[in-house]
Amino acid sequence: MSRIANPLIRRLTLGLGLVLLVLVSASAGAFLDQRFPDLVPVFGGSQSSTIDDATLNAISRDIRTYYYYPNVNYTRLSQQSAAALVHGLGDPHTMYLTPQQYKQEQQDYANQYTGLIGVYVAFSGEHPTITGVIANSPAQKAGIQPGDVILTIDGRNTKGMSDDRASALIKGKPGTTVVLGIQRGSRTLSITVHRANFTSPTVISTKLPGDIL
Repeated sequence: MSRIANPLIRRLTLGLGLVLLVLVSASAGAFLDQRFPDLVPVFGGSQSSTIDDATLNAISRDIRTYYYYPNVNYTRLSQQSAAALVHGLGDPHTMYLTPQQYKQEQQDYANQYTGLIGVYVAFSGEHPTITGVIANSPAQKAGIQPGDVILTIDGRNTKGMSDDRASALIKGKPGTTVVLGIQRGSRTLSITVHRANFTSPTVISTKLPGDIL
C-alpha cells in the first residue's frame, strides 16, 4: 500500500507546489507591472508585441482614396511616419534619419562640408548671429567673424527668418556665391562668400607665448 501511495503523494505534492509557484509569480508580476509599468518588460499579456499593421495600412488606403489633395508626397509621408514610429519609443537617444540626413551626419562626423560656407549661426535675436566660423572654410577666407549679425542673404531681409529658411538660402551648389549683408559693431558690410566643398581639420593647434601649445 505504501509503495502505491508514496509516488501518488509525491506527484500531488509536486503539482500543488507548481500551482503555488505559478500563482505567486503571476501575483508578483501583476504587482510590478502596476507599480512600475515603465520598468517591467512586456513578455505577453494585454499589450501587443507587434505593430498594428492593419491600422497603418487602412490609414494609408484612406489617404490614397479619400484625401482631397491628389499630389501627396508619399516619400515625405513615409519618412515622417517612420520618424513618428521611432519617436514613439520614448528614447531620446534613438531617432530616424532620412537618407539625406544620414548622409549629412556622416559628412559631419568626417568634418566634410558640401556646398556650405562654414558658419555656426544662432537665431535667438531678431536677425541670425554668427557664433563661430569653421577653420579652412569659405566663410573664414571671406573674412566672416564670430559676432557678425546677418541682416540680409542675397538681398533678403533675415528679420524673424527661421533657421531652416536661412540655411537653405546660405547653402547652394559648390562654386556659386552668396552675398551676406553683415552688421559688425557700428559698421554694415556686404561680403561675398564662395560656396565650396571643404574639409575642416579635426584638431587645431595654436602656440601661445611662454611655450604654451
